[in-house]
Amino acid sequence: MSNWLEEKLLPAATKFAQNKFLSAVRDGVTIIIPFSIIGAFALIVGQFPIQSWMEFTDQYARYIYCFSTVTLDLLGIFSLIGISYNMAVQYGVDPITNTAIAVATFFMATLTSDGGIDTGVFSATGMFTSIVVSYVVTMVYKFLVKKNIVIKMPDGVPPAVSNSFTCLLPGLACLMIAWLIRIVLNIQINDVITALFSPLVSGMNSLPGYVLYVFLMCLLWVVGIHGDNTLSPIASPITLALMAQNMEAFKNGQPIPNIATFSAMFVVFSGTGCTIGLVINMLLSKSKRYKELGKLSILPACFNINEPAVFGAPVVMNPILAIPYIGVSVILTICTWLLMQFNIIGRVCVEVPWTTPPIIGAYLSTGFNLPAAIWNFVEIVISYLVYRPFFKKQEAMELEMEKEVEK
Repeated sequence: MSNWLEEKLLPAATKFAQNKFLSAVRDGVTIIIPFSIIGAFALIVGQFPIQSWMEFTDQYARYIYCFSTVTLDLLGIFSLIGISYNMAVQYGVDPITNTAIAVATFFMATLTSDGGIDTGVFSATGMFTSIVVSYVVTMVYKFLVKKNIVIKMPDGVPPAVSNSFTCLLPGLACLMIAWLIRIVLNIQINDVITALFSPLVSGMNSLPGYVLYVFLMCLLWVVGIHGDNTLSPIASPITLALMAQNMEAFKNGQPIPNIATFSAMFVVFSGTGCTIGLVINMLLSKSKRYKELGKLSILPACFNINEPAVFGAPVVMNPILAIPYIGVSVILTICTWLLMQFNIIGRVCVEVPWTTPPIIGAYLSTGFNLPAAIWNFVEIVISYLVYRPFFKKQEAMELEMEKEVEK
């Protein structure tokens, strides 16, 4: 098994993680995170579950929700800027110019039938179109520059002016492509792209798909690859779009539609693999090394950082601890999904910083749902129990080594 992981999975996963396109998408969508948190903070202020406070904020709602309007309602544009910029960095073209062309091309590709700007696609509904437009623009720009199909100015012209003319033909080419498809052929580009991505969204927004995502994320960590970062180019655009729908529903007092947004606060809290249970086991260990490692790991774990535990225990390339590391994540994913599906606990509808401590994070992210916070505490207990038998075996081996050293 270990040979397969090292010889087959590790090289394939490494190559996947280093793909230029996926790296650009992964790094690009991170620009959304601070804006979604700002927008979520406005929702928390406006919806804080104290009746007198809610009555007070109702009269100032149009002031409070301005922050969500200029953040949550523009996630598609923010992703377009982030992805097109990082795409340019990955493929070696001018980032600012590439970003400007991508923005103009996006507007052209999403025009209304009468030629007006469609602001409806500025939100997360335009996120997949942002990805496609960013890639196409970058490839066209790179091709034309490589083939020297650009307007060159004399040497004495200032670089800023020269660069503006260099992007003239690539910009015109990209706009013409979008114009031909959207205006001349009258194809709703955003609708087509959304439909093409819909099977992926549906798969991710299902229990089997979400379990597979969590399983692969943990499996990659076991072989020493950052599973969250590796899979984020695929998962993040989907989960962010689903989260945007949930936040909009929460803002309007409607039922929360999507479930597949809970991993950060209900599965990978204390770090991927829900290692809070492992850290507690180490704190209670008879082994000197594990007890000290537990002391070093507990504070980071409270803020969802688990590198000290993952690499100190270690979990990486350790078949004993790999079993509960993956197993507890799958168990918590299935249980949390079912609890949310049957409305026993609230669904995640507010973006909170990933470093928010457990229980608090669960309470805030579900729109102040107390049963969700209680379940999050139960998850800590489950994590401890799942890790316990495997850790005891690991601990016994460590104690034997410590005895040998003392002799």
